[in-house]
Amino acid sequence: MSVIPVYNNAKKNKKFVLQAGSYPARLTSVIGLGIQEQEPYKGEAKSPAFTIDTAYAVYDPATLEPIYLKRDGEATEMQVLTFRSFNLFPGAQRGHAFDWCKAFDPTISEVPSDLSWFMHKLNEGVMVNIVNYETKQGEQRHKILSIQSMPLMIANQLPETNVELKAFDPYMDVELEHLFPHQVNTLSKALDARGFAMNQDTDNPFA
Repeated sequence: MSVIPVYNNAKKNKKFVLQAGSYPARLTSVIGLGIQEQEPYKGEAKSPAFTIDTAYAVYDPATLEPIYLKRDGEATEMQVLTFRSFNLFPGAQRGHAFDWCKAFDPTISEVPSDLSWFMHKLNEGVMVNIVNYETKQGEQRHKILSIQSMPLMIANQLPETNVELKAFDPYMDVELEHLFPHQVNTLSKALDARGFAMNQDTDNPFA
């Protein structure tokens, strides 16, 4: 007779949590995720929308030095990344995505319709405003509340990041190896997944 195992997560690495505040950051990833269902708003269904997942390499606001992940109390060479997803509505003149665009280009008047516009912003600097929250399991986490333009004085002093810059257009790109697992999972749920470039090959996992 088998002994019922007990899962022990005591050794599970805790997620790195940034303290609330405004941090200099560089945009390191723009991943197109296709048309995704949206969460209802106040009980009312919302139309599906094209979604992008973005990542930012974070810097110390006091020293402008990169913030590195720690392992067993020792700093690694992995710079801290924080993520934020947006639903894009081309032509929109308000909303989270429009504010994101304005942070990178204050002269813009509406959300662009060309995905390459977003990808061309890779490695540019912005300020990410971080807030803390607690999960249902009682764990502390952080998330990006908003993104703002970076003051020129900071932009001129901000070091380069060692994080690999990543861009993914699901209608043109087929390689998934450089994507994070949560991004691949979201791609698989896209309403227009059969139109992805990767799905023109019958051996593709989303076909």
